[in-house]
Amino acid sequence: MPVSTPFLRLRNVRGKAHAGSCPVRNLSLELERGERLALLGGAGAGKSSVLALLAGFARIEAGEIAMDGNSLAGTPAHRRGIAVVQGEADLLPDISVAENLGFVASLRGADRTASRGRVERALAAVGRPELGERPAHLLEPAERLPVALARAFVSEPKLLLLDEPFASLDTAERRQLAQDVRALLGGLALTTILATRHPGDAFALAGRIAVLRGGLVIQLGTPQALYETPVSAYVARSTGEANCLPGLVESIDDELASVRLECGPMVLAAPAEGCVEGGHCRVVIRPERIAVAAVAAEEMGNGALPVLIHETAYRGDHVRIGARIGGAAITIIRPAAAGLLGLAPGEPAAIAWQPAHAHVFPPDPLDEMNRPKPREPPIFAPPRALRKPNSRG
Repeated sequence: MPVSTPFLRLRNVRGKAHAGSCPVRNLSLELERGERLALLGGAGAGKSSVLALLAGFARIEAGEIAMDGNSLAGTPAHRRGIAVVQGEADLLPDISVAENLGFVASLRGADRTASRGRVERALAAVGRPELGERPAHLLEPAERLPVALARAFVSEPKLLLLDEPFASLDTAERRQLAQDVRALLGGLALTTILATRHPGDAFALAGRIAVLRGGLVIQLGTPQALYETPVSAYVARSTGEANCLPGLVESIDDELASVRLECGPMVLAAPAEGCVEGGHCRVVIRPERIAVAAVAAEEMGNGALPVLIHETAYRGDHVRIGARIGGAAITIIRPAAAGLLGLAPGEPAAIAWQPAHAHVFPPDPLDEMNRPKPREPPIFAPPRALRKPNSRG
């Protein structure tokens, strides 16, 4: 049987958006038609460079980008059939939204009748047909993203690139708009790549997520796979909140590692590739995977650890609990329905988790390089009597 060609293919691509941006290094990705992929990572991950190279705003240094089976090498940005959307549309403020969108359609070769039809369809697609007559400068912040999407749809793109589209919105607005955009893109079956540093946005919109760091893909998979089975502590932190406890691997047996935490106790967790007996490590456990009770560790059962509660916070749909294991801080998240059940700041308690829900990772060289170094005392500090007296006064 013939092998199907992916809709979008990046093969060993190298390049960067501009002089100060993070370069993409040997990036290879494939997307099927209608698929939604998120590029997830913090500042310096290379997300902007990927979008710039795809859109044709920057030239690749090596490798190949092909769409619909055709190489994009030498194809100018305005002929690629790619639309880029940021947090809000770049609109002329003194004319209406419809007039702005019609201007874009005319640039794409549509006559007046076709342009009007494109504008109406685009605004209907985002569910905001009433915005057509609104002067662009009167748009509310939550209205700007739907208009930006409509502006992109007017050009009838083959590929949609979303660059931190929810960055200017507050938490409630971004959550609602993310749900709306997901439903919209699912109905249009439009191939989409989202670049974001917020895991919530990536989880809401994408069927697959590529976690980037320094221009490299660290892990690629479904949201569930990345969240439940990260390949490194960096991926775990990038995809959601995670407790990272330093320790030393004492033994590895039957797919479980025994780790002596720096804060004192011994714990069991699943070792990742690269962990060795006697080696330093990080034990990573999600806050919601930790059970907690206002009892002694011996009463809670085998593997339970004694902790001291130092903070509790009710957050509506969940309760956050801050505790300490020796000198190490740990965060616990429980459903709001579970309540605090005697857990209070200053009180002892016990925590436990399933060993399979915790992961042991070898130290991350980049994390070690970026960790602040303790200030060393001066090699020689003369006794106070020998120091030069203060000349003032």
